[in-house]
Amino acid sequence: MRWLPPVLLLVGACARPLEDPSALVPVELPAHFQAAGGDLGGEAASTGSAWWLTFDNPGLRSAVENTLAHNHDLRAASARVQRAEALARAAGGQALPQISAGLAASRSRQNLVGFPFPGAPEVLPIDSTNFGLSLDLTWELDLWGRLRAVRDQAEAQQWASLAELQAARLSLGGQAAKTWLAWTEAEAQLALAWRQQEVAQAVQDHLQERFVRGAGSASALRQARADLHRARAAVSEGQRLAEEVGRQLQVLQGSYPAAPAGGERVPLPALPAAVPAGLPVELMARRPDLAAAEAGYRAAAAGLREAQASLYPRLALTASGGTASNDLTDLVDGDFKVWSFAGNLLAPVFQGGRLRANVAANQATVEEAAALFAQRTLVALAEVEGALQAEVLLLDRLHQLRQAASLAEENWLLGRRRFEQGVTSPLESLQAESAYLRARAQVTSLHHFLLRNRVDLHLALGGGFTAPTYP
Repeated sequence: MRWLPPVLLLVGACARPLEDPSALVPVELPAHFQAAGGDLGGEAASTGSAWWLTFDNPGLRSAVENTLAHNHDLRAASARVQRAEALARAAGGQALPQISAGLAASRSRQNLVGFPFPGAPEVLPIDSTNFGLSLDLTWELDLWGRLRAVRDQAEAQQWASLAELQAARLSLGGQAAKTWLAWTEAEAQLALAWRQQEVAQAVQDHLQERFVRGAGSASALRQARADLHRARAAVSEGQRLAEEVGRQLQVLQGSYPAAPAGGERVPLPALPAAVPAGLPVELMARRPDLAAAEAGYRAAAAGLREAQASLYPRLALTASGGTASNDLTDLVDGDFKVWSFAGNLLAPVFQGGRLRANVAANQATVEEAAALFAQRTLVALAEVEGALQAEVLLLDRLHQLRQAASLAEENWLLGRRRFEQGVTSPLESLQAESAYLRARAQVTSLHHFLLRNRVDLHLALGGGFTAPTYP
């Protein structure tokens, strides 16, 4: 066995879950997340795997739960779990004695030729009938753990499929939440675009009237008309986007892709309380995709053990017992019992290097699985760090934009009062309202982006605030 590299020592003697999966990660994990938002973990209520409940919004909750109940990709993933469970049961049965019962019946004729006495027929036919009842047993003794490795590999693949199902649920739930948020934001932006078009129409009408009276300039009127066309184009684009995102939401929920009716527009939910991010080392227990990658590593390790055990002899025992007679009624008579017992030792002598090449291939699979687990872990850590940092910066930017929108609103209200008092023309008020609407559109867009980032943070942390349990 000196040809096996030291990496096999990491595989261990069985495919049980790794006691410390972080040992496969080639970097030292910090005690806490390093992003500026890493210390924002608050007293957010635990919702288990139903992380979307933290948003406390009926529309978002309905979108996510309908998706999880009716999405066809999720049903396909569930079917893969059932298939993996069946294959694991089948693999486990190989290590047990195989028992089968048989009932046989045969009838034959033989011709005897050349009898050495006078008067004998030239050909003497002899008919015979035989009946047999047997109970047969076959058992391969798992001397080197080959069958146990086959079972462990199948079980690890089953657990990987289960974790992948949870990862699919997490991903689809996040996709449904973000699609609902995008649809809600699109509806809000469409309402602002409609009002912006009304304001642009009013500005154009006012300048048109002044131009007819000879008090306005043609340049200002052309600019107002251009602004009106842009406002109308924004309305068309807003309608297209709202319908497109609405259809995406319908497909996720497993229904016909007809855009949801606009109806009464629902505002975007407020940002929930801060997420308790936990510790970097805990992430491997919380993320189902990392659990699946760990199970893939264990399956590869079990495959390597099976390949190694295939280098050694196999010992199989066979036994058979029953009755045999030429009369069917004698099959239950103990006087006609028969039995046999045999052992079979089969050792590979020359396979053209096939078995050792199979060991080398499985060894490479183990190294690949370890590298994939390490890479996925680093990517997962980067997703958490990025989402935490983004939330801090987005909150600051949103605060600044809200301040700007508040000032724009004050300016608009002031201009409207001045117009109502007859101090200024309506143009000043309309232009101030247009600026306020643009500021509101920016705030709405950034608020939506902040909520999407919170969803991404939940996905990066594995959903809820508690670690799920995997086999």
